[in-house]
Amino acid sequence: MNYQYELGRDGMTAPVCFIERNDECLPHFHAAVELVYVLSGELESVIDGRVITARENEIIIVSGFAVHSYHTQASSECMVAIIPMSIVPTFQKTSADKRFNVEKCTDDEEFSLKSMFEFLMEQSAASREAKKGACYYLLGRLMDKVGMVSVDRNAPAELIRQTLRYLEEHYAEDITVSSLSKRFGYSESRFSHIFNSYLHCGLRQYIGNLRCRHALLLMRETDDTYLEISEKVGFECIRSFYRAFARSYGKTPSEYLKEC
Repeated sequence: MNYQYELGRDGMTAPVCFIERNDECLPHFHAAVELVYVLSGELESVIDGRVITARENEIIIVSGFAVHSYHTQASSECMVAIIPMSIVPTFQKTSADKRFNVEKCTDDEEFSLKSMFEFLMEQSAASREAKKGACYYLLGRLMDKVGMVSVDRNAPAELIRQTLRYLEEHYAEDITVSSLSKRFGYSESRFSHIFNSYLHCGLRQYIGNLRCRHALLLMRETDDTYLEISEKVGFECIRSFYRAFARSYGKTPSEYLKEC
């Protein structure tokens, strides 16, 4: 089976939390941690092949890059929190090569994470630093409650996870199929096959999208020129940056900033 990699969710620069009713979602994965707090009903999730059923006051825990899907048999209402790694860099380093030990836990008065989900839903009222603190609290409490374990490096899915983590840290460098396949101990053809099968795009296209995402962060948060930004994120020239940005977002950088 092919799984969809959600580049859009990994393009987020802030956490989001929203209500989802009668959730139905095909298998997909992303770098962000996804937490689902069941308010009522029953929600079934399949995470890396393991079936998890969660009911009221239970939390489904989806580690970064875990393949997951959702299905509601009768009815369900949940709060879904998506935590991008860019907002919790310390956790990203701590959790490298690891995943949460279990995919479900129960909230209670002592644990009390429901209020943190509700807080993250208050997008207009909370500052970025406050949301960042809430994310660290959520992830830290879950680490205390369920722990983390090392992942199996030999599975194809783990190759993708390790590759995407590596690219997230080295996207501005000169990276090729040859260099990545050697790094992870695969032939170029085998590596390309696995990469394309999981992500439905080639390495060059993926790196171009990734660089554009980081360029967009710099466009929003700095006064750097487009030329300076294109060089910082790894493009050889500004023309290549403009072409890649148009492919990723369907607009020029200036058009995108005006409309979004």
